[in-house]
Amino acid sequence: MTEQMEGQQALAQEEPVLPGLPPTLEQDRRTDNTRFTRRRFRKRKLVLWGVAVVLAGAAVYQLFLKPPAVVPAANTPLTKTDLQNEISLTGTVESAQAVMVYSDLNSFVQQVEVRVGDRVEAGQVLAQLDTADLELQIAQQQAELNKISQQSTLSQRMRQRELENAQGDLENGLDASLISAENSLRSAQQELNDARRDLEEHRDDLDHADEVMNAAEKALSRASAARDKAERAWKAADPADPDYEQLKKAYDDAEAAWEAAFQDWQEKDTEYGGDLSSYSRNYRSARVAYENALAAYNAAQNASGQNLENLEDQLRSAQIDGDTTANQIALQQSQKDLADSTIKAPISGTVTAVYAKVGAPGSGLLFVVENTDDLVIKTELKEYDVASVQEGMPVQVKSDATGDRVFPASVSHIAPTAQKAADGSTQSSGSVEFDTEVRLDQPDSGLRVGMNVRMTVVTAERKGVWAVPYDALVTDAQGQTAVYVARPQGEEGSMVAVEVPVDTGLETDFYVEISSGQLAEGDLLLTQPAGILPGAPVTLAPAEGSGL
Repeated sequence: MTEQMEGQQALAQEEPVLPGLPPTLEQDRRTDNTRFTRRRFRKRKLVLWGVAVVLAGAAVYQLFLKPPAVVPAANTPLTKTDLQNEISLTGTVESAQAVMVYSDLNSFVQQVEVRVGDRVEAGQVLAQLDTADLELQIAQQQAELNKISQQSTLSQRMRQRELENAQGDLENGLDASLISAENSLRSAQQELNDARRDLEEHRDDLDHADEVMNAAEKALSRASAARDKAERAWKAADPADPDYEQLKKAYDDAEAAWEAAFQDWQEKDTEYGGDLSSYSRNYRSARVAYENALAAYNAAQNASGQNLENLEDQLRSAQIDGDTTANQIALQQSQKDLADSTIKAPISGTVTAVYAKVGAPGSGLLFVVENTDDLVIKTELKEYDVASVQEGMPVQVKSDATGDRVFPASVSHIAPTAQKAADGSTQSSGSVEFDTEVRLDQPDSGLRVGMNVRMTVVTAERKGVWAVPYDALVTDAQGQTAVYVARPQGEEGSMVAVEVPVDTGLETDFYVEISSGQLAEGDLLLTQPAGILPGAPVTLAPAEGSGL
């Protein structure tokens, strides 16, 4: 009912008003249109219901009554094959033994004996530098060496003779200074002995004289002390003091007593201090003279010993001056430079570069000699490949110059660290690579130094296994890896997809190894099983062949 009303309203809105008609006729016209519209919508509704019934029937037929469609499937017969995991590299052929022949001499090149490509043996002359200046320098050094040697021999002989003479004089008592000192000591000893004898002979008189003089000295000392005391008392008194004159008289008496004591001391000193005291003075003087003579003798002995040491030092100095080690080293260096002026091949090989030119300075790089029979290939391993490659792994080598020919080789060295940056630090960002060396198995391969080559490193290999493309693998409801094979079922020629669980092994870029006890040689493997269910009938597309 609602649909009919909406339809009528829509027609009423769309129906244009015809100008010039009376209102009654216009109403009749609209009523007729409304009837016609109701009949048209009833008919449309019936048609739609009919279409729905037809579609529902078709769906029921498709789901329950129509037989399943046969899917055409790409396939290939299952056969045994060989699998390899490979890494592709590029590199440059180099000599395993290449030597840069340098010279640090300033001489000019006089002659060049070889050209690029010449085969040379170790020790063969490559070039000759000018040696005229070196030969003159060697002659001068030899002359200087001979002169130093002769002068040193003469100086050492003189010093040795002086030392032997001094030792002989000392041993034989012929040293003049020591003899003089010894004579002086002997004379002083005699004088000391005579003075001691005189002193001993007059010992009693000297002792009496000492007693008399000691008594006179004590009396003089007491008189001097009394006089000084009386003088102090007198000078300290006041002249108005009644005792002043008495103190003055006491001082005068003390002064007279001192003068008498002094006169007595002088008389006794004259009597006992003359000849008797001279013995003591002579003894003391003789003893001092002896001690001085002894010291002079010891000094003479030390001087003789020191003279011997000085002569020994002079002999050693002459020997040192005669040491020509530095001169010999300089001569040896010049002789080495002379020998190095003949540039020789350090190894047997082929001359691959010649930089020496006649008349040019002979310093710097002159030649490159390489052993072209022992070739290696320098390459780099990426960071993600270095763990897969090991030394000793086989390598297949090809080059554009040799076409399809394959040269067997093996990995001979992998650097333990990544390539260094310009500042010497280990590179840790960007493309990290490891220097690698590959050695050719055949020395006469035909490859040449400098050639660019392509290499294949076999990192893993399995022979005689089943291998399938990655797209042929599926995962079943239990999470097990499986493949589909087409097997006959029922009517002759009818094929269905059978799910077979498999174990996987070696994986390459395109294939993966599989194994299963439910597979057999020649089974038709479905290579694109996407959308196929287990047990579904399949129509086999033309076989892809074994080509695995």
